[in-house]
Amino acid sequence: MGREGGGFASYAYPRDIQTNVAGWPRCAQLLPHALAVTERAESLQAGMEQAAEVLNSVGLHLLVMAQFVGAKAHFQRALGIAEAAFGPDHPNVSIRVNNLGSVLPLVGDCRGPGSTTSAP
Repeated sequence: MGREGGGFASYAYPRDIQTNVAGWPRCAQLLPHALAVTERAESLQAGMEQAAEVLNSVGLHLLVMAQFVGAKAHFQRALGIAEAAFGPDHPNVSIRVNNLGSVLPLVGDCRGPGSTTSAP
């Protein structure tokens, strides 16, 4: 994937996705394209930083649309990619952990994003 693929998807999603209600229909239209771009990036192991950003935007979009399970899945993918691309202590990874942590209680998972223990 060239820069144009990841760049398109990451710049096409509004930065204020959580508060820009007028942009939500556009996000819904871009969703299949964003997923295709990120899947291609993952398969080629190219543009991973952009793929993490796009998946995070997809997660935010799904979160505001109350599609919590989908948001969780995309936040998890974004986190995994960001950790691999940047290392665990990078600020971008912290953002992904925070976003994942925000959706976990909404899907009944109160263990947290870094928990490896099973729920009671």
